[in-house]
Amino acid sequence: MFFYEIGNLSIDSTICIPYLNKRDKPDTGRIKISLSTSSIDKKFEDKRTIFSKDCIFYKSKTGSVYKISKNEISICPASADSPNELSRILIGLPLGYLLKLNGLNVLHGCCVSKGNKAACIIGKSGAGKSTMALGLTNLGLDFVTEDLCVFQNKKILGFNPWAKSSEANFIKSSIKSTENIPIENDARERIFYKIPDNKVCTISSMPKIFYFPIQNKNRSLIKMKKIEAFKKIFAYSYRIENQASNELENITEIAKEVECYSFYRDINSPVEDNLSFIMQHLQKELSS
Repeated sequence: MFFYEIGNLSIDSTICIPYLNKRDKPDTGRIKISLSTSSIDKKFEDKRTIFSKDCIFYKSKTGSVYKISKNEISICPASADSPNELSRILIGLPLGYLLKLNGLNVLHGCCVSKGNKAACIIGKSGAGKSTMALGLTNLGLDFVTEDLCVFQNKKILGFNPWAKSSEANFIKSSIKSTENIPIENDARERIFYKIPDNKVCTISSMPKIFYFPIQNKNRSLIKMKKIEAFKKIFAYSYRIENQASNELENITEIAKEVECYSFYRDINSPVEDNLSFIMQHLQKELSS
């Protein structure tokens, strides 16, 4: 049995999840994660996610099925999936929905911080979120989390100190990682690298700014109006019921309290140039 924690949630798991913070004491966890001894009979057809009254079912690209409820994730693994692959998939959408079911707000993105002020990089897969987070950490900011931005009491939880990167991009940085886990069957041949403790934020961070990266031929940063910010945050939020009043209220509250920017990054320029551009803006915003 393995013991982990996310914020004030304690987790007991029958599979190793190296990306999560371990609990000091193996007391009984509130949340259970285990492999299912029987198949999960659900007809997904062309869907990847099915919402039912009490739980959510998610089917990965490789065919593993995750049954997600407030207090448990049960995994029916595909024969081709290794334990490493099962845990990697777990820390994405299945874990995001479990945290949402426990009353936390969750966005698809990465996060860095300076002191107790955080900047989130939000967007779809392939938008460059991980590259930005790793690059900004290399430039002196603290790494907070990868893939899931989780809000508890209006602050960002740092619970996943691993960053996805290609080997070539990681070697260019000054960050030295003693642990890495290759991502199986990844089209971009990325690897999970553990960020050293001295580069990881260890205090709760207050989100101050959101960047939504967009590939473009020219570099610019455009501040969003609040209604546009709401739409963007809504699009990348983990939601159970789209029209539920509390869902909309939570997103509205986030949109009110943070400044949101469209970051048009120049795809014809080196990554370092785009990072220097955004770092100049961040140093001003996170210092004020």
